[in-house]
Amino acid sequence: MFGAKLPEPVAVLSTVRVVDDQVEVEADALPAIGGVELAESRVRRITDFQQTIDRLPGGIRLDKVEAAADGVEITVKGSDVRLAG
Repeated sequence: MFGAKLPEPVAVLSTVRVVDDQVEVEADALPAIGGVELAESRVRRITDFQQTIDRLPGGIRLDKVEAAADGVEITVKGSDVRLAG
């Protein structure tokens, strides 16, 4: 982190939500790394982010995102969606 390799991964509990066509992730609290408190803005540049989910078929939109054992589950909703076949 910040040019130095950490000896092991650092866990961060985050809130994940859908806003329009974006998945937003924001850390609930920031960890102390090696017992040192770092500048919040520098850490949040790593822990907090937005990812646009675009190019969904017509009529489908993001609904929600939830934590899962192996990542996240993203739910979509739609109306008047044409299915192939």
